[in-house]
Amino acid sequence: MSDEAVGVCPAAFCGRGQMELDRCVELSKYALDQGADGVVVISPFYINLPDSAVLNFYGQVAEQVKGDIFLYNFPARTGYDLRPDLVYRLTDGYKNIVGIKDTVGDMGHTRAVIRKLKKDFPDFQIYSGFDEFFGHNVLSGGDGCIAGLSNFAPELAAGYVKAARRNDLTEMCRYQQKIDGLMDIYGVGQQFIPIIKKAMVLRGISMEPYCAQPMLAATEKETEEIRRILSEGGLL
Repeated sequence: MSDEAVGVCPAAFCGRGQMELDRCVELSKYALDQGADGVVVISPFYINLPDSAVLNFYGQVAEQVKGDIFLYNFPARTGYDLRPDLVYRLTDGYKNIVGIKDTVGDMGHTRAVIRKLKKDFPDFQIYSGFDEFFGHNVLSGGDGCIAGLSNFAPELAAGYVKAARRNDLTEMCRYQQKIDGLMDIYGVGQQFIPIIKKAMVLRGISMEPYCAQPMLAATEKETEEIRRILSEGGLL
C-alpha cells in the first residue's frame, strides 16, 4: 500500500490468438508511453488453455513490454485460473511481472498466492479484486485491493487504507462493515459496470452513465435501488 498514487492502465483486455497478443503488446506499450506506471493484463479468454499456453502468452508479453506488468486473474471471465504455482513461475521468470489482481470469490485463493509468493518475492504486489477482501488481504500479508467501490466512495477506500497503515483494527472493523453494506450494489443488476457509473452520478460526479453496447444503462428501478444502498451507507 504505497503512499504515492500509481497509474496502472488495463490496456490489455485481449482475446485468443497471435493477432490479439500483438494488440495486447501494442496497447500496453502505448499506455506506458503515455505515462502509466504499469499495465494490467488479463489472460486470453473463452478457450480453456493449458498451462503451457498461458505461460507462453504472459512470457511473450513480458519480453516485449518494457514496463511493469500486473497479472489479472479472473476465472469467471477467462474460464481458467492462474494458480499460485503458475504465478510463481511467471514471477520467477520475468522481473517486470510485479503483481497480480486476483478477482476470485474465495479469499483462500488469494491467501495461497500470498503464501506462495511473498516469501521469495516480498515486493510482489498482491491485490484482491473484491472490495470486501481488503482487510483479510492485508492482514494475510497482501497489498490490499483494487476497489470498484472507490469509484463512488473514495473516502471510504482511503479511510480503510489509512486505518490499515495505522494497524487500527477498530477503525478497520468500522470500515469493513461500511464496505460490506455497499457490496450489495454488485447485486443490483447483472451488469455491474452501469450500476457503478450510476452510483458515481448520484454522488455528484459530473459524467454521463453510459456504457458501450451491449451493456445497458441502469433502469429507473435499478437507480432507486442504488439510491437506497447509498443512503443506507451514509453517502447521500
